[in-house]
Amino acid sequence: MRTLLGRTDEVSRYSFMKPFNLMLLSISLLAVGCSDEKDEPQPIPPVPPTHGAVAIACEWDACQEAADELPAIYIIGIGANERSLEREATLYPDSLPAGTYPVLAYNEPAHIQIENKIASVLRTDSGTLRPDPGFLFSTETELSVRAGETAELGLRMRQHVRVLSLRIAAKDEAVLSAVHSLSAGLSGVVSAVRLGSGAPEGKAARLVFPLEVAKTGELGWLGEARSLGFVPGERVALTLRIVFADGSEEERSYDVTEELEDFGEGIEPFSMEADLSVEERPEGGFTASIAGWKVNDERVEIEYE
Repeated sequence: MRTLLGRTDEVSRYSFMKPFNLMLLSISLLAVGCSDEKDEPQPIPPVPPTHGAVAIACEWDACQEAADELPAIYIIGIGANERSLEREATLYPDSLPAGTYPVLAYNEPAHIQIENKIASVLRTDSGTLRPDPGFLFSTETELSVRAGETAELGLRMRQHVRVLSLRIAAKDEAVLSAVHSLSAGLSGVVSAVRLGSGAPEGKAARLVFPLEVAKTGELGWLGEARSLGFVPGERVALTLRIVFADGSEEERSYDVTEELEDFGEGIEPFSMEADLSVEERPEGGFTASIAGWKVNDERVEIEYE
């Protein structure tokens, strides 16, 4: 790793000690402010000469699609030591003995469990993946610390969760009136990833999310889910469950493996659209058909199975 200061002359030693002096001064003032006036402030131990400091530059530029949900706090593990830091922190709070360390940085988002460097999306009561996990970020690298120097640690955070939005358009008000509710299910979904690399872990799973009637714009339904991606080599099926106003139900399943094979290559919202038509059966009740598929605004042919 690069160092901010690579010399061992007087300027180098002074620059290295400066951040520590500031930290020690802050700790001393805090100790004085929090102690009884009669108590003497406790002496601060000197920084060991075999240690080095770590300056942190954490970059979130690649995560701008989730800019509104960047974590205020993230966790950084250097070797066996883990500390929670504010997102804007620029200095690791501890000095470290000279040596080379593996580094792993990540956040702890809602509805995701992290254990043994594996991040797993939590399940619903029905056993499907939650469709609303928080945004997960992580990165891994290596750090070299030299005694008497300040090592520069660059962290480029990677966004692992992407939004999938689904819009089902209705031709007219009669279609809206004929449908009581609409939901979408996806199979072949990644349930867990390894922090740092983002490699899928565990078995493929299924997630289900509701679609709500659009409040503005074209007539129809809108829904979205957040996902870690889709398992390579697994078939991905999109199933639409339609509950009609008379209580009857229909399901339409579509193979979207090809359409979603590049889902993990981006972070911007991934969109799918289609048109829903409803007809009355001669014997009573309704039947639905879905056509006119678009993926990220490009028309594609997706056949009903």
